[in-house]
Amino acid sequence: METHASRTLLLSVVQMPSIPLRDRAFIAFLFLTGARVGEVVYKIQKKQVSFAKVDGKDFLIVYDVHTEKRKIDIARNIPIEIEREQVFVDVVLRWTDQLQPEDVMFDFNRTRGFQITKKHLGRGPHFLRHSRLTNLATEYGFDSGDLAEFVGWASWRTAETYTHKDYTDLARKMAARAK
Repeated sequence: METHASRTLLLSVVQMPSIPLRDRAFIAFLFLTGARVGEVVYKIQKKQVSFAKVDGKDFLIVYDVHTEKRKIDIARNIPIEIEREQVFVDVVLRWTDQLQPEDVMFDFNRTRGFQITKKHLGRGPHFLRHSRLTNLATEYGFDSGDLAEFVGWASWRTAETYTHKDYTDLARKMAARAK
C-alpha cells in the first residue's frame, strides 16, 4: 500500500471541478499544512490565514495552528511558499473568499473529514500528512529538525516514520551537490 500520495495525484484531485470546492480546499489545506484533521476542523478561522513576504518571496501563513497529541499545547505558524504551491493555494483562497474573517474554514467534524479524504483519495487524511512531509523532505530539503518544527513534534526522531524517501531522492541530492 502506498505510504504517500504523489504531487500529480493531489494536483489532479484539487483541480477536479466535479469535486465540491470545500472538499478540494480541505484536501489542499491538509496537504499544505501537514496538519492532522483534528488540528483543522472547527478550529482554523479565515482570519488566521494571511500573506507575508520573506526574503522577497510571497508566502501564505497559517497562524496559531494548535498541535494535537502533545502534553504541552503549542501553537505554530505554518509558512506555505505561494509560487511553488500555487495550484493548492489558489483552491484554498477560492474557498476562503466565500468566508467572513471570523468564519471557521472547515465547519465539520473529524468523521466528515475522514469521509471527504476517503471518498476523493481512497485514504484517510493522515495520508496527506505523510505526503506533505515527504514532499518537504524531498522537494524542499527539510531535515528532521525542520519537519519537527513544521508540524510541532516534540522530537525530530518522529520524522523517520513520516518521510518516505527512496534511492532517487538520494541520487538527486548527490547530483545537485556535484553541480
